[in-house]
Amino acid sequence: MKYALVSEKHATKLASSIGSILENAQSRCELSNLNLTALQEEALGAAYLWRSDKNSVETMAWLLECLFTISFVTLGMMPYRSQARGILAILSGQLAEMQTGEGKSLVAALSAATYAITGRTVHVATVNDYLAERDYQEFIPLFSALKISHSLIKQSLSEHERKTAYRQAVVYASGRELIFDHLRDIMEVGHRSSRAQSAVKKITARNTVRPIMDKLDCCIVDEADSVLIDEASTPCVISLPTTPVFSPTELFSALEFAERLDPKKDLDQIGHRTFSLSESGEQFLQNQISEGAYPNHLMARELLRFAITAKYSLQLDHDYVVVDGKIGLVDKLTGRISTERSYQTGLQQLIELKEGLELSPTRDNAGRLTYQQFFKKYRTLSGMTGTAKEVARELRTVYSLKTKVIPTNSPDAKVCVGYHVCKTQEDKLEFIVRQCKSIQAQGQPILIGADSIEFAQQISAKLEHAKLSFDVVDGLNDDTEATVIAKAGISGAITVATPVAGRGTDIKIDPEARNAGGLHVLLSSLQFSQRIDRQFIGRAGRQGDPGTYSVLISHEDPVWNGSKLSKVRHVLPDQLQLHLIRQIQRSNETVSRKYRKRLVRQEEKRMQQMAFRKKR
Repeated sequence: MKYALVSEKHATKLASSIGSILENAQSRCELSNLNLTALQEEALGAAYLWRSDKNSVETMAWLLECLFTISFVTLGMMPYRSQARGILAILSGQLAEMQTGEGKSLVAALSAATYAITGRTVHVATVNDYLAERDYQEFIPLFSALKISHSLIKQSLSEHERKTAYRQAVVYASGRELIFDHLRDIMEVGHRSSRAQSAVKKITARNTVRPIMDKLDCCIVDEADSVLIDEASTPCVISLPTTPVFSPTELFSALEFAERLDPKKDLDQIGHRTFSLSESGEQFLQNQISEGAYPNHLMARELLRFAITAKYSLQLDHDYVVVDGKIGLVDKLTGRISTERSYQTGLQQLIELKEGLELSPTRDNAGRLTYQQFFKKYRTLSGMTGTAKEVARELRTVYSLKTKVIPTNSPDAKVCVGYHVCKTQEDKLEFIVRQCKSIQAQGQPILIGADSIEFAQQISAKLEHAKLSFDVVDGLNDDTEATVIAKAGISGAITVATPVAGRGTDIKIDPEARNAGGLHVLLSSLQFSQRIDRQFIGRAGRQGDPGTYSVLISHEDPVWNGSKLSKVRHVLPDQLQLHLIRQIQRSNETVSRKYRKRLVRQEEKRMQQMAFRKKR
């Protein structure tokens, strides 16, 4: 990358001397007269010298040696060779693919410290607020020892506090917090700019209002595939209350209409949980309109279509959940919950009415920004994740971000113990219970991957009926789920989790679990993306630990829905069924990629149209 701290050529040279850099740092740590103040001054001196000669590989090696030593003194952490290689990838503006448990948090902190000590401003973006705060708190001693100003962005901060926080050298925040703060700045500048067009004298007033964010210099994205790919499927939108389009009476009548339909007679299924009105249903609709329930025929048809979707297509604990009296949308690909996003006006209120919730006010979009638009604005973008190879091409095309695969510090020791095909979901649930009893008896901890909150609840009910103790993490509470996931490595523990629940938290196994064979990951369903499967399976066998995994599929798994290949699944051998699901996953990933590509083009076109209107 053009504005990276070191070039890829220099990073390669530094990689060849990583062994000696780490050895020198370790030797320093063993000295009895090690002085932290002297180390601080030496690191600052190396950084100052590097700024005067940015092509000096020797100076950067010296600086890294000082930083690694200070890391050990302040945190008790000396980076492994694999972590040092990850740091070099980030300093050269690349995306480091590092397996689960390789210590990506330390890599991000030391990379941020290196950028900051050489005069750059760094944002460390994570997938949620909990991980941002956890990592920030852990590495405060490192930044303080290096006299690097640092801050944390969280939802509770006032606008003034945010402005102060963004003026620090290292800023930790979730990706969404960063995007929304930048979007607020854009809206403020746009508002002031439009007023200036009507009164030239007010143009200078733009400079008197201080933006929330200072500048977009460097960004290190942790769990980059989740932030830059999965989250990027939906733009971030700031909306304002507006005049309601539909009255509560109209909404209630529409939902009542949907409930009075006979699904077998009045609806035609045109896809997985996708319906249209049959001839009988159309006649029923015309009768409703003729009775004068809706003055506007076109609006009536749209609202009733929403009502059918709310009643028959969208399901509680599968497509959405209820959190603190609000609708939270479930990301189909990742399983994450978001109460900040909503369905479009009309559909959102119908779902709230269906679940007996207070109706949210109708809102109109005041500003929007995509993840792609935002992260491309950084002068230097880099990051790390455990699963990047499946989306490496998209990352390169959209963000100009190359992927660098980092070898593990220790050989991967986890073993696949088999794939099993069940005919029905009930058969699968019974198989899961038998597996849990058998594996738990051996002393191994078990992590069960469920493809949805709904299926996690079904597994939980079966385990409870079998009188097995277990924990559940389902994406509803980031801080609680991380605590539960962290305990999932205790011998004999059973944990049920949705795809990315607890992502970013390592599962450390205890000695008894290690002797029993390590963590066993039981993937109860293959996801819509093979990348999510790989991420979940990667929780076993961290840092060379022993571990096992197995995969369950059934003829009723959601991944089959909507695929033509599903028609032949019953007559195929088990191994061929698995192969077909992998094909379906690749097809799903292609569809998602095309959708994100179309979203980028639509936003570019929208921005061009807005610019044209302003010129006129």
